[in-house]
Amino acid sequence: MMTNILLLLKVQLYSTFSLNDLRKGRGLGRYFKLGLLFLLVLLFSGYNLLTALSLVKLGQANLIPAYMIALVSFIIFFFSLMQSNGILFDQEELDRLIVLPLSIREIVYEKYAFLYLLNSVFSVLLMLPAGLVWFRYGASLLELLFYLLLMGFVPLLPLCLASLLGLCVAYIASKAPHKNLVAFLFSLFLLLGLATGSMWAMRAGLSAENVGLLLTKQLTSLYPPASLFFNPHHFLWASLLLMLISFALTGLFLRYLSRNYLKMNQMITGVKSESKVYRSWQKSPFMALYRREIANFMTSYLYMLNSGLGTILIIVLAISLCFMRSDVLFSSIGLSNSREFLPLLLAGCLSISNPAAVSISLEGEEIWLLQTLPVSMRQIMMAKLALTVSLHFTALLLGLPVLVWRFSLGGLQVVDLFLISLAYSLFTALQGLVVNFHYPKFIWDNEMIVIKQSFSAILSGGIGILVLVFPLCLSLLFGMGLEMSLRLSALGLLLLAAVLYRHLIKQGYFKEVHG
Repeated sequence: MMTNILLLLKVQLYSTFSLNDLRKGRGLGRYFKLGLLFLLVLLFSGYNLLTALSLVKLGQANLIPAYMIALVSFIIFFFSLMQSNGILFDQEELDRLIVLPLSIREIVYEKYAFLYLLNSVFSVLLMLPAGLVWFRYGASLLELLFYLLLMGFVPLLPLCLASLLGLCVAYIASKAPHKNLVAFLFSLFLLLGLATGSMWAMRAGLSAENVGLLLTKQLTSLYPPASLFFNPHHFLWASLLLMLISFALTGLFLRYLSRNYLKMNQMITGVKSESKVYRSWQKSPFMALYRREIANFMTSYLYMLNSGLGTILIIVLAISLCFMRSDVLFSSIGLSNSREFLPLLLAGCLSISNPAAVSISLEGEEIWLLQTLPVSMRQIMMAKLALTVSLHFTALLLGLPVLVWRFSLGGLQVVDLFLISLAYSLFTALQGLVVNFHYPKFIWDNEMIVIKQSFSAILSGGIGILVLVFPLCLSLLFGMGLEMSLRLSALGLLLLAAVLYRHLIKQGYFKEVHG
């Protein structure tokens, strides 16, 4: 049994992360992936190293384990909630595996092991630097060993809870006529609730005079099991208790899941149609293609949640501002001058909401259907661009009136906010589509691979980060205000968007599908 699970896990790792291409690849693509991986490791490690050192300076070094466990668990829970169903329940992959000499238990265990492995790597990157700081400033060698052991157990409980909650969302959605839309809306309200609860937790601690009390309130609100580690004298017993609880709950969940897997998979995925039928009454080929893109987006829960995350955050921000003052809300996330950072915040939300970056790859091996349609390449590209831009426009349409009201923005400030958002929106959509056109991934087993781990998604996300950092660097290097640097950046992005558009409309055909 264990041999089959390890073999399946190896195959999935190689398929998901294109390890063969990374190991055998040559040229800039290989070095870019390695460089981006190194940069992510550096950012994660550096952030938690600085956080741990800050706790030491505040005289709260004993809170480092509790803080890190709470932080890692909350982040793992948040991201596992968005991707657990997509990995655990994939009908196409199940159809390929179920004909092999494998038991349902082996399939379930392998899928869950894959999720656990991803989160364990994340746990180590976040917790290890802080643990070394804790050891340097007071922890014993035995406590450090238990802390290192905890890094492997910490992902179990939030992953289990996120998977259970994801199953509940899927079950509720399966009873509705439009289950994907219901699942998306339910997840949206759930994430909104989590975000609101976290903000209120932070707000509750802002008035605390004692730093340790402030951190205690925040940590217990985000992740109550972290309260086990507040007493440094009980660290060993708290570690053993958390390990036992995590292992036991995970074992019970896997036992239940393996026994009811086929029934749950059918409930969540439903019966997939062999072909997609689209209405032909649209007035133009562009509208037909645009409606097709909307249908693809709306019928994929994972596509909506992951590629539309930024627009969701804008809506969450607007709703939160209806019930909280702007200064209270933004101080809870560490921004003192919220009005100055508002354009950059909107630009960041738009940059991480980019369906265009994976829209070509999601065509999969059926890409040839687009190539045989009586439409031009330009019309296909414009439809995919229109999906991303209209998604951004919808979020801005709902969010901007609330922002103007809450921040009492003047006419010039409203124009600035709109034009900067427009520049980032157009550039994000165009660069994402250009990247995906040149680096498509048509051969895939699970759409989650395309949405989160494909080269085009990673490269497009990296470009999005760079264009957000650029105005900050411009402001710091040349001593200009952030407002002026954002205007210059927006102007530059509009010029780049024009260049990308000109390049895009010259493309004549998609790359062939290679196995």
